[in-house]
Amino acid sequence: MRGINYGWLLVMLGSGCLPAGADLSGSPGSQVAISEDMIPDPNYQPRMSDRAVLYGIEDGHVLERLPLLKDLTAYDIYVRSQLARDAERLAELEEQGWLQWAPPGARVSVLAMQDRNHTGAHTATQIRVADDRLKSETFWTPSDYVTRLIHKAAE
Repeated sequence: MRGINYGWLLVMLGSGCLPAGADLSGSPGSQVAISEDMIPDPNYQPRMSDRAVLYGIEDGHVLERLPLLKDLTAYDIYVRSQLARDAERLAELEEQGWLQWAPPGARVSVLAMQDRNHTGAHTATQIRVADDRLKSETFWTPSDYVTRLIHKAAE
């Protein structure tokens, strides 16, 4: 009987770890597939200790990868390089290991928030990645890419 109670406890605790509509397919550490009826919650604002996912839309298209920066200095350089469309500097960040990429739907925990308006960005979010090859590592990413997914409203 005790084993059954622990099993239910694990089911209840684990249920909040994946975004609704997410489906893990393949081997452990594989990419999270997000169903087409899921969208970012427009009312969600990341807060410390939240569990969320990385997801971004630009020009109506879902981003295939989302930036993960090793520290705030790398984050500031990334933002400035994006604004200046400086592909060479972005490549340097990546070659130096300061810029890595995560797939959309990667699960994260929010650790901290930092106002970066002086760099042209809104807010940076420090996250701990819960998935894939970067599991348990901490990074900084634009807060706009940290979200929770909800089902699309029935039309």
